[in-house]
Amino acid sequence: MKKILLIIIGIILIIALVIFGYFYYSIKMPISKNNKVVSIEITKGETTQQIAQELKSKKLIHNAFVFSMYSFYTGKQIMPGIYYLMPNMTLENIFDKISKGEVSENKIIILEGWRATEIAQYLADKNLVDKNNFLAKATDLEGYLFPDTYQLAKDATIDQIIKEMTDNFQARTKNLNITRDNLILASIVEREAQKDEDRAKIAGVYQNRLLAQMKLDADPTIQYAKGNWLPISQSDYYNVDSPYNTYLHIGLPPGPISNPGLASIRAAINPEKNDYFYFFHLKDGTTIYSKTLEEHNAKLIQYQDKI
Repeated sequence: MKKILLIIIGIILIIALVIFGYFYYSIKMPISKNNKVVSIEITKGETTQQIAQELKSKKLIHNAFVFSMYSFYTGKQIMPGIYYLMPNMTLENIFDKISKGEVSENKIIILEGWRATEIAQYLADKNLVDKNNFLAKATDLEGYLFPDTYQLAKDATIDQIIKEMTDNFQARTKNLNITRDNLILASIVEREAQKDEDRAKIAGVYQNRLLAQMKLDADPTIQYAKGNWLPISQSDYYNVDSPYNTYLHIGLPPGPISNPGLASIRAAINPEKNDYFYFFHLKDGTTIYSKTLEEHNAKLIQYQDKI
């Protein structure tokens, strides 16, 4: 019995040593000597197991399970971002890099309809810029900071970030013959249209008002003047003293009120030809159009429970 017990203990020790050796090898030894850079993006919400599988599929680590266990053992969180890794890095090196958040690129997503202050706040929240320094250089570029997904170098300067956005604007609009007035109208349409099919139609409404020398009466222009997109009150229509208040001033505001996407820009360049001068939105995003003020007021009563 003693011999059998010794044999069993010996086998267990051998298995333990083999397992320990494999874990040690997987953690301390690179998968190859290849120094070719491999890009990997870790997104917020990804599980350790998902990240491990991606690293394994890109031939950066020996074993996904070992990576997951190592992560559990360290107790450290993996930080989202874009990393440049190489097969000649050990699992230990790779984990150290991605747990410290030593990103090689920063992925940013600028949403359609954001104003420069919102972009500045978003970038500041990601620790990419100083908000005030960004605004000092970008405020006069309202409308030209093209909304899109960008991958920025980790040491990108404010000037470089702004150039990425404005160069993208030029590239995406170079064949559209866009005017300053087109861009201003597009920025209003971007904030007003809740559905894609309404963009050209709303642009047509504003075009009709401009041709008739009517005030645009566009709520987003007052919101822009106030510095936020919060709902406005009845008193705001006439008490917000700003050239951007289109309830007080005829014509377009002096500049864009947001950074519009391509769909709104195209709608502003080619507005739908229609006879509408008024519109409002229902809670579900449906837009109700009218040709006259009387019709508009009647529809406001008709749909009052849905507004």
